[in-house]
Amino acid sequence: MDTNYRMGVCMCMLLVGATAVRPDGNVPSTHLYNASRMSAARDALLSNPPPPHANATSALGQSLAQLQQAVAEEVSSTTLWSVMNKTLELPGVSKHNYISIGIYNHPCNNLPDGCTAYPGSKPYPKPPFPPSMCDNATGLPWYPCDGLRNAEAIDEGDSPSQSKMAGAVRLLATGAFFAANGSQSAPMIRRAKDVVSAWFLHNATSMLPNLYYGE
Repeated sequence: MDTNYRMGVCMCMLLVGATAVRPDGNVPSTHLYNASRMSAARDALLSNPPPPHANATSALGQSLAQLQQAVAEEVSSTTLWSVMNKTLELPGVSKHNYISIGIYNHPCNNLPDGCTAYPGSKPYPKPPFPPSMCDNATGLPWYPCDGLRNAEAIDEGDSPSQSKMAGAVRLLATGAFFAANGSQSAPMIRRAKDVVSAWFLHNATSMLPNLYYGE
């Protein structure tokens, strides 16, 4: 097993919670899923023949087929996500930083209709805000509007890409856990390695290890 392959295995397991059966046969330690149920489902699905509750027509068997289809599509994808893809930039701040805006925050000079402060906070005056509360030239500061998402600002930051990256790795690691053997799981591990390396490791695309500018 080469170094890159080992790195891919380790990163998959770290992100998903070590969803692989240990050599001693004990239930793995996981963070996202119920380890005992995963192990039981895997044992049933990989039995030859599988029990009725895990055959191809069962709910469990059909779930595995859907998982395998989604994994196959992800393995064939070449999309990589990076903090360098965002359009939101802050003056003097490296684009390698993770940057995101609070989902309910809006510039003070362009508040949406119906904008109200969070419950328990001091109510906002009727817009437009006075100069003491708002710089109309810059829109600063931004104010939270309870329940009103700022979809444009969210899309400009790193949050959507981070969600897609993490979702892809979680899917691939889950697929690898339910693979029948190493030959089946190998392309999943390689794809996960590429995805994680682009986000965390490659100098040109990696995220700095902080969340100073994230919400």
